[in-house]
Amino acid sequence: MLLVVHGPHAYISPSWYADPDRQVPTWNYAVAHVYGRARVFDDADSLAELVSELALKYETGVGSSWRFDRTADHNRADLRGIVGFVLDAERIELKFKFNQNHPAANVVGAATALERIGGQQELEVAAQMRERLERRVAAQDDRKDNV
Repeated sequence: MLLVVHGPHAYISPSWYADPDRQVPTWNYAVAHVYGRARVFDDADSLAELVSELALKYETGVGSSWRFDRTADHNRADLRGIVGFVLDAERIELKFKFNQNHPAANVVGAATALERIGGQQELEVAAQMRERLERRVAAQDDRKDNV
């Protein structure tokens, strides 16, 4: 089985770079590909546990006190429409594309534009771009100090 987990992602315009005429549009993103074997389960008790845990996590996150009632007949019947699975991960591949091969001016220009747009994805991508640029600059400074 391949499970694709998307992280933050956003469109990047060449107009945001210091050298826009030498660039093309792109997409910056983080993604994980998890390969492994899936174990399927459909017994009511295991599914009720799964739905209860998911509801607790996500209902709390949206400020709701709603909980899944495992004992209600209509809820137990609804579980028949769910197939649960456990993924035993055998390999995980991570990919990060945040303009890491661009000059610092391009990274700063694109991050600034994303921050101006201000959506959640854009802000997360901008933060990742700035963090990686800071690490890159620090690593370059360390190399200079060690020469």
